[in-house]
Amino acid sequence: MATTLGVLLGLAVKSAGIKVVFVLVILTWLVVFIITRIVSLASILSGIALPLYMFLFKQPRILIYSTALLSVFIILRHKSNLKRLVQGKESRL
Repeated sequence: MATTLGVLLGLAVKSAGIKVVFVLVILTWLVVFIITRIVSLASILSGIALPLYMFLFKQPRILIYSTALLSVFIILRHKSNLKRLVQGKESRL
């Protein structure tokens, strides 16, 4: 998720709409983390929210599709975390 945020930050310099998306993704991560204290859950949910925010703020289709693909990669990257979450064994901070 950190790499995705870095790319999004780079894009945000050029587009006001992406700045809003960037802030919303960070806020999503923070809210989920503060409520659950589970980093992986915050990363997964903010990754899922990213293409939704891009769609809601009417970003170009290529960015919506690209972030949807990134979202899939984020979920795949956290596959083992998802298993532990379902089992109730994922560690909290």
